[in-house]
Amino acid sequence: MRKMLLVFCLTVFCVTALAEDVAPVTQSGPVSHRFLKTGWNSQSIAIVDKKGNIEWELPMPTCMDAWYLPDNGVIYSRDRKVVRLDADKKEKWTYSFPKGFNHACQPLKDGGFLLGLSVDSDEHYAIELDKNGKETKKVKLELKDCKGHLDHVFRQFRKTSEGTYLGIVMFRNQTCEWDKNGKLIRTFPNGRFVAVRLPNGNTLISGDYKKSKDGTVTGGYLVEYDKKGKVTWELTKKDIDNLKLKISMICGVQVLKNGNIVVTNTRHGAGYGKGDFPHVFEITRDKKKVVWQVNTDKWKNINVIQILDEKGDPHKFELLR
Repeated sequence: MRKMLLVFCLTVFCVTALAEDVAPVTQSGPVSHRFLKTGWNSQSIAIVDKKGNIEWELPMPTCMDAWYLPDNGVIYSRDRKVVRLDADKKEKWTYSFPKGFNHACQPLKDGGFLLGLSVDSDEHYAIELDKNGKETKKVKLELKDCKGHLDHVFRQFRKTSEGTYLGIVMFRNQTCEWDKNGKLIRTFPNGRFVAVRLPNGNTLISGDYKKSKDGTVTGGYLVEYDKKGKVTWELTKKDIDNLKLKISMICGVQVLKNGNIVVTNTRHGAGYGKGDFPHVFEITRDKKKVVWQVNTDKWKNINVIQILDEKGDPHKFELLR
């Protein structure tokens, strides 16, 4: 009898474990999306379908950038390398560097890829690779006094459609823009993870609120600046209260064709607000309403996301996170 009970218990345990392993990711709201996700403490790169089922997954503790490519392959940045995979997860090539930190691998219009490398306090580069992972361009960027912060300089380093480079200087909560030769041409007073150049020339930045000496709270978790540096839209603490959400650290951002903004909410600290603590949410620009969110126990974090069910070319510059 005891032996039968033991077998029964083991069977239940195994089935439960298997069920937990294949359980879908919870998506809620009037829409749902097919998407690629990864990030810090995210445990994998994965592609999730609209029903929340996992189509493709490559386990790894942390990955700082990843993209689904037109040939159904994936490129990702991890440790001191960028790896290009084909559709069967087989490695096509690896670009490695012996020193410093890079967290990016943005696909470019010419089929190549962009990295943002910090090597020393005053030594930072925009590096472009061709489609085969060969270095074609290395631009030294005007950026100084980063001693002790090299791993917290760039995150999702990006090239704009104008040919300039956008980089978050994470430890300063600042965004910088350089021309094609690496000359610093402007800064934005916010920046925690990524800056996106929009079709109208504005710049959308995932950031953090700031508190002045008198205790006044300014800035937002998302801030959009026009070409002159004026704030034209933001997602503030007040908005988070109205949405009844809990926010820890806003990271990845993707602007959809309908104007909605998809945002990742990384669990990095206690967080602010009361209510749902989604890994990802999609918000309307005009009324700031949540129309889609992801909550899951399968992964600890999601801070990099790429929505894959947009019509047209998902790699068009202006629509990239």
